[in-house]
Parts: sequence; structure tokens; C-alpha cells
Amino acid sequence: APFAMDVTNSTDMQAVFGNLLSSVLSTRNSSSSLKLSKVPYPILIVLVNFTDETFEWDEATHRSLVFGEGMTVEKFWDQNFHGAVDFIATPVSGATDGIITVEFDGPHPNLTDNTEMSEWLAENLGTYIAEYVDPVALDADFNGWLTREELSVHFVLAGPSEKGGGFATPFNISSIGERALNLGGIKVHGFAVAAEISSPYEEAGYTESALQGSLKGTLIHEFGHLFGATDKYRVEGDDPFDQWSVMDNSKVVD
Repeated sequence: APFAMDVTNSTDMQAVFGNLLSSVLSTRNSSSSLKLSKVPYPILIVLVNFTDETFEWDEATHRSLVFGEGMTVEKFWDQNFHGAVDFIATPVSGATDGIITVEFDGPHPNLTDNTEMSEWLAENLGTYIAEYVDPVALDADFNGWLTREELSVHFVLAGPSEKGGGFATPFNISSIGERALNLGGIKVHGFAVAAEISSPYEEAGYTESALQGSLKGTLIHEFGHLFGATDKYRVEGDDPFDQWSVMDNSKVVD
């Protein structure tokens, strides 16, 4: 989560790019100059309502945080990939591309253990997504797994972060045991999870725009894990990204 600043700080702000760009560097062309290929990364935001928790902000607001104007999730990673990745709002049936809202027929699972929440999501929400996308068509190489070039999923759960949310289950975790998100027999390389409202910021009386900024920071951070980035937090002092570091921002900006 954006407020979890007690992890090991790092000044190695550029090291993560070696990992991020490794999947998009093409071979040298005939002129022997290093060339970047534009790689599509389809992303899907899944808003999950529960019988006891509903969203504070409408779908259009959530979509604007990811695909809208200004410093959005899409813009942040486009800049950090140096324009080498083409973020695509995944086409979905019967909804606005890139974002869907599902109504879970039950209460919020209220699981603060990330492993338990990850397993719950994989077990309970795959069928909802399969109603909106064609996983077989998305599986371009027909290997039974949707890679990051085929689909990345980020859940946003209605309710506060004290009930759980704010982590990623990337491929190296989701491929183990029963933790993979299954869409009609096709498994997703990994998925991320965020709570809509950050409890500490809400309790501190932050404005609505600041709370949305917190959610945007969480989405940026957890998508980063799906794209292959490791934890990199801003440290005090000079920062080439100003208030935006490689994997997080240090404070919520009103």
C-alpha cells in the first residue's frame, strides 16, 4: 500500500528498468541500432461490489484514474516503459472497454491475510470475468495461460483496506497450487488487488481527491508487480520522479 513506508528504502531507482524493459527489447535491426518494439499490454479493471460493501465512486471515476487525463496509471507506466508498451483497455462485452463491475452475491470476505484473500479471489471471481471476455480468443499462443501481453487483471474491492486489499499475485505465485485466476479453463499469469478506500487516510480525514490519489498509487504499484517490477520506494532527498517514484509515491497529494 502507498502508506507502507517501513520497507527497505532503495536509492537504486533505475535498476528496476532492466527488469521492466527486458520483455520489450527487440533484436538489433539492419542498421545495428537498438530498437524498442511497441508491445501491447491489455489491462482489465474489475470492480467488485458486495452485499455489505458498495463503491464510493462510480465506474467512470475509477476508469479515469487508470485511462483518463493527467498522471494516470496508464500514463505512469507508459513513461516508465519509455513508450515501449502500448497499454490497451481490454475490449469487454456489454461494458466500457477496460473496466467491468461485478456484483458478488455475498458479503466481503474480510480476509486481511494476502494469501487467503488471493485464494478466495481466484476461487470465486473468475466466473464473473469470463462473462465479459473470451479467454480462449485472448490466449493467442494457445498455451492455456494468459501472459501479460494477453491480459493483466486488477481487482478493486468495495470497502476499506482494513478488510483486505493492496497486493499482487504475479505469475511465480499464481502458478503454484490453486492460486491462479481461472477464466473458463484459461489461467491468468497473475492478478492484483486493491481496496477502494485506504482506511488510514480515511480515518485521518483526507479529502476525496486525496483518497482517489491513494487508490491510484496502489494500482500503479500492484500493476508494477504484474509487469515484473520489484518494490522500489522513494527515499528522502532528490528524486528524479518528483512525487512519483519507480514503484510508489511517498505521499497523497490533494
